[in-house]
Amino acid sequence: MSSNTNRRYRKPLSFTFIFVVMLLLIFAILQIASRPTADKDRVTNATDIKVMVKTADDSRSAIVKTYELDKFTKLSKSKQMKIISSTCGKVEGDAPNVSLKSKDTSHIKIHFQDKKSKAKTPEIDSITLYTAAGMPVNPKKRQDIGVLYNYGHKTDELSMYLSEFIPADKLTFRDSDSTKTDDAASESSNDSTDEEDLIWFCIFEIKYSIGSKKYVTYTAVSVGE
Repeated sequence: MSSNTNRRYRKPLSFTFIFVVMLLLIFAILQIASRPTADKDRVTNATDIKVMVKTADDSRSAIVKTYELDKFTKLSKSKQMKIISSTCGKVEGDAPNVSLKSKDTSHIKIHFQDKKSKAKTPEIDSITLYTAAGMPVNPKKRQDIGVLYNYGHKTDELSMYLSEFIPADKLTFRDSDSTKTDDAASESSNDSTDEEDLIWFCIFEIKYSIGSKKYVTYTAVSVGE
């Protein structure tokens, strides 16, 4: 067989090989992107403080990001927003779900500890709410919604009950029965509601001090009726 014939065979074989490899790479990337956040990646802690988040939904642990405040503020705005967005997870169901049906089902409870698991009592400086209407996550800082919270010194626990301050009529996903009941009353207000004001995810920015150090923690939940 001549060398020219060999070259003619090698070219289509090379293209076929490259095409197959590219397909396998794309498939692998899609598989990784469609998986929930791995347990080892659900907590990012660049500090000496451990932050634990509990909700009524124990089927999925919260994604928690904690940083020293001065170091976090030095990051670029795009990097900050990427971190904030990542607390909602990579796929639907990655963040724990909170139901607004009752006070008991709408709670978020947060504990602060040192590396030796000893409880620490923070001085809460502020809690700011970001929301996102869906995925991909585009967090919006909510100046119109004040976060209600309480810190129990006996239990060393920061608690929030979302049913007390998250408006049910702004939820991305609402119970069909309640939607039918409220349609007539809320039609005009829904028309004036921007899509970006809808709430699927609640992302909490918690700024606090422990001793002389200042920290910021981000965590998120999905919200429904």
